[in-house]
Amino acid sequence: MKGILASAKKDVSRFAKFKIAGIFLFVWLPFFMTGVVVGAVLGHLLGLKTWLNLITVVLGTLSASVCWLYAYDYLYARLEHIPPRSRRCSLRS
Repeated sequence: MKGILASAKKDVSRFAKFKIAGIFLFVWLPFFMTGVVVGAVLGHLLGLKTWLNLITVVLGTLSASVCWLYAYDYLYARLEHIPPRSRRCSLRS
């Protein structure tokens, strides 16, 4: 565990200049292993105060949820216009 923390602290200096915006985008983007918990840990490693870290992570999560809500709404609205498949190829006889 000490080796992981040492490696993280060594590499965190590259991202230190982005702090709040970086954590916000990290939580907002839907990639594997990005999310609330990992974003909060990164914020802690970057030296953000607890309340600032919490607010950044919560706002990133809320904005991601709102974006996904509108994206799915748009997608379902577009899919309504696609006609259903014909029943010609049905397996039933």
